Amino acid sequence: MLVVVPLITVGLWWLLGHTAFGDAVRASATNADLARLTGINPKFVSSAVWSIAGFLSVVAVLLTASNAGTTDLIRIGPDTLLRGMAAALVGGMVSFPRAAVGAIAIGVLERVLFFNFTSETGLVQFLLFVVVLLLVARVSKRDAQVASESFQFAPRIAAVPERLRQIWWVRQLPRLIAGVAFAIAATMPLLFDESARHQTWATIVAFALCAVSVVVLTGWAGQLSLGQMAFAGLAALAAATLSRGVSMNVGWHDTRIVDGELGPVAIPLFLLLGALIGSAVAILIGIGVVRGRGVALSIGAVVVLIVAMFAIFRWDTGLHLSDGDPATMSFPWTLLVGAGFAGLIAVIVGVGALRVRGLLLAISTLAFAISAQAYLFDRRFFTGGSSTVQIPRSDLGPWELTHRNRAYYYFTLAVLVVVLLLVGHLRRTGIGRAIVGVRENENAAAAMTVSPVRAKLTAFALAGFIGGLGGVLLGAVNTTFGPSQRYFLVEDSLRLVSIAVIGGLGSLSGAVVGSLWVVGLPAFWPGNELVPLFTSSIGLLVILLYIPGGFVQIGYFARDSLFRWMERRLPALPAAKAVTAPPVSLQPPDGVATAARNVDGSVLATDDLTVTFGGLVAVGDVSLRAAPGEVIGLIGNNGAGKSTLLNAIGGYVPSRGRVHLLGRDVSGKPPHARARLGLGRTFQSATLYPELTVRETVQLALEARHRSSFWVSLAWLPAVRPERTNRAQAAELIDFMGLGRYGDRYIAELSTGTRRIVELTTMLAVAPRVICLDEPTAGVAQREAEAFGPLILRIQRELAATLVVVEHDLPLIMSISDRIYCLEAGQVIVEGTPEAMRVDPQVIASYLGTDERAIARSDASRTPEAMTRPGAR
Repeated sequence: MLVVVPLITVGLWWLLGHTAFGDAVRASATNADLARLTGINPKFVSSAVWSIAGFLSVVAVLLTASNAGTTDLIRIGPDTLLRGMAAALVGGMVSFPRAAVGAIAIGVLERVLFFNFTSETGLVQFLLFVVVLLLVARVSKRDAQVASESFQFAPRIAAVPERLRQIWWVRQLPRLIAGVAFAIAATMPLLFDESARHQTWATIVAFALCAVSVVVLTGWAGQLSLGQMAFAGLAALAAATLSRGVSMNVGWHDTRIVDGELGPVAIPLFLLLGALIGSAVAILIGIGVVRGRGVALSIGAVVVLIVAMFAIFRWDTGLHLSDGDPATMSFPWTLLVGAGFAGLIAVIVGVGALRVRGLLLAISTLAFAISAQAYLFDRRFFTGGSSTVQIPRSDLGPWELTHRNRAYYYFTLAVLVVVLLLVGHLRRTGIGRAIVGVRENENAAAAMTVSPVRAKLTAFALAGFIGGLGGVLLGAVNTTFGPSQRYFLVEDSLRLVSIAVIGGLGSLSGAVVGSLWVVGLPAFWPGNELVPLFTSSIGLLVILLYIPGGFVQIGYFARDSLFRWMERRLPALPAAKAVTAPPVSLQPPDGVATAARNVDGSVLATDDLTVTFGGLVAVGDVSLRAAPGEVIGLIGNNGAGKSTLLNAIGGYVPSRGRVHLLGRDVSGKPPHARARLGLGRTFQSATLYPELTVRETVQLALEARHRSSFWVSLAWLPAVRPERTNRAQAAELIDFMGLGRYGDRYIAELSTGTRRIVELTTMLAVAPRVICLDEPTAGVAQREAEAFGPLILRIQRELAATLVVVEHDLPLIMSISDRIYCLEAGQVIVEGTPEAMRVDPQVIASYLGTDERAIARSDASRTPEAMTRPGAR
C-alpha cells in the first residue's frame, strides 16, 4: 500500500493535471459543446474517465481484501463511501495529493476514536458527517461565483392549452383519473381478506408518502437528497419515544436544572417551543449564509448545534427516558409530532444547503443518512437501550387500528390522499411557482421579490414533514421495528430515489406508481425470478434509457396526443385584436403611486460603490445618481464593469460603499428585499425560468402584488382567491404585450427576442419604481432591436419608473437616454448628455475608437416614437 497508493496518486496528478488529456477532461466537464468546437470528443473523454474510476475501484478493493487476511468476501458499503467522499472533499474535489493526505488523516482519526471510544458505535460516521458539512461549505464558497443555471431533474410536462381548459372534462381529467385510482385502491381490501395483504398494501402506501417528499424536494426544488429515509427514520423513532413517554432532565452530574415528567399537554408545547427556537436559529443562520457574509460563522453555528445534540445523547444531560411511568401520547399525536420533528431536522439540514446544490448536496444528505443509521438511530433516548422499538396503533374513532390491518391500510390511504390533494394544490399556487422558480433561476426570482431562503426552506420543511408522516406510518405497519435493520437504511434512501424516478420525478402520481413498481411487484409476486430484475438497479437503468420521464411520461404522452387531436378538430380561432389600452393590471400596487426620494432628490444613488473579485477591481468607487423619471444609460467596452455595477446595485454580489433607493439605505439588504422596496432588474441572458410557462412566469412576478400565504394555500382556504386574480391579471398583461399565442409555451421553447418581451412583461407585473435593464437587446436581431426603444419607453411611461440601461446598441441608448455614464476598467470616466458623449474625446478613445463608421452610426437619427417621449430633446 505504501508503494501503490503514492504511485497512483502521483500518476493521476500528472495525467489529469499536466497533460493535454487532463485539459480535455476539464474542458469537457466545463462546457461540452464548446469542447466539441475545439476538436475534443466529450464521449471519449467521459468513457476514459469512467474507465479510470473503475480501475481505481478495483485496485482499492484488492488492496482492502489483501489487508483483511480472510477468505470471506470483502464488503464495500456506505461507510466506505462516506470515508472516500470526505477524503475527496479535503482535496476540494480537484486535488489528488490533498485527497490522499485527507484519507490518511481520516484513517488516523478513525483509529484514535476506535481505541478511545470503543463502546460508541457509529461515532466515526457521525464526526465524518460534521467534517463533510464543513468541507462542503468551503467548496460551495469557492464555487459561489460560478454562474447559476437551471438545475432540474423532472421531465418537462406540456401545459394544457388555455383554450382546452374551457372544456369541463379536460379541466377535470386529473381528478377523474385520481378518482378511478382511489376507487380501485379502496375496493381491493374488500375483495381480499388476508391480513398480510393489507399489511403489504399499507407498506406500499407509506413508501409512496416518502416518495412524495422526494418529488417535492428533488423534483420541484431541484435539491438532490440521498438521505430522505433518514428523516423518515428519525420521525418514526420520535413517535416511538413519545409513545413510550418522555421526562425532562436537564443538568450536569448531580446538579439538575429540570427533573420531571412531561405530561400529555406539556409534550406538544415543549416540542413546539423547541421547533420554533430551532427554526428561528436555522433561518438566522441561513440569512447569513445567503448574504455571503459570515459563512464560516454560520456553518460553525450549525456544527455547534450538532455537537450539542451529540453531547445530549452522549452524556447524562437533556431529554432521556423516565425511571417511573411517564405520560404517553396516542398514535395520531405521535404521527403529527414525529412528522413535525422530521420537518425541523430537515430545515436544519436545509440551512446548509442554501448555497449548495447538485453533487455537494447529494454528498451532504448521503453523509447524514449514513451517520443517522450508524449513530443517531441507536441513541438510548430513541431506543431505550433495545434494538427494536414500538409504535402502538391506538384506535381512531371508527377505525380499529390496533389489531386490524385492513383499517390501518384505509387510514394510511386516507393520509396519502389528503397529502396528495393539499400538496398538489400547493404546486398550482404562488408557493409552488416560487419553489420551482428559485430552482430554475435564483437571481431572477429574487428580482421578482421572491425570497430564495424562504422557498428553499419551505421545500425542505414540507418534504421533511411528508417523509416523517411516511416514516411513522411505515414504522407502525408492524408496530415493532428495528430502525437499523430495515426500512430506514441508506439503501432504502437510494431505493426511495429510484421509486420517484421510475414513477416520474416531477409528478405526485409518479410517486405512487413508482412505489407500486419497486415495492409492490416483489410483494405481489415474491417467487417470480424476473420481478427482482425489473425492480433492481438494472431495471432502473433500462427505464431511464427508454423512458427518462418515468412511467407517467407514457400517460402524459397519451394525454398530449389526445389534446392535439382535439385542437385540430376545433374551429380556428379568430384573429386576435391588438390590445392598446393599458389593462387594469398596470395600475401600480398600493404604496407605489408616489415614489419617495433620497436626500439629494434622486430615487437611486450609489456612493463609492466598489466590487472586487480576488485581487481584481471590477467596479471601483462608482457614484451614480438617477432622478425620478430619468433614463440613465451605461456604456463601455466589454469588461468595463457595467453588469457588475447593476449586480452591486441589486445586491447580487458583495460590495463596499452605499446604495440608496427611494429614500432608504439598502446596502445591507438581499436582492429580494431590494426588489420589494421598488428595484427591478432584467438580466443579460434573459434565461428566466426554462421549465415554467409564460403564464406561470408572469403569475410568479405578480407575487409582488399578491403574496401567497403558505398555510392559506396549503389548506385550500377561501382566502386563496387572489390566485384567481393573479391568473386574470397575467392574462391581461400577456395580451397587452402581444404574447397571447405563447401563453402556454415553456420559456425554454421561446426565441431570445420573445424571452426579452416576457422579461419586460414581468417588470410590468412587479411594477418597480427603478428598473435596471442589462442589455435588453442582446441576442436580438437588428430589426427586432429597433422596436425595443419605443417598447422600453412605453413601459417607463406606464410605470412612471426610472430606468438604468446597459446597452451596446449606440443608436438605441443614445435615443432613449437623458444622461449617460461611460465606464472603463470599472470606473466612470465621463458623464453627460447623449450629445456631449458623442463628441467627448475620452468616450471616442475608450468606446467608439477611431473608426469613423462607428462614430457616424452612434449619431443615427432617433425614431419618431422616441421623440414623442415627454422631455425628449
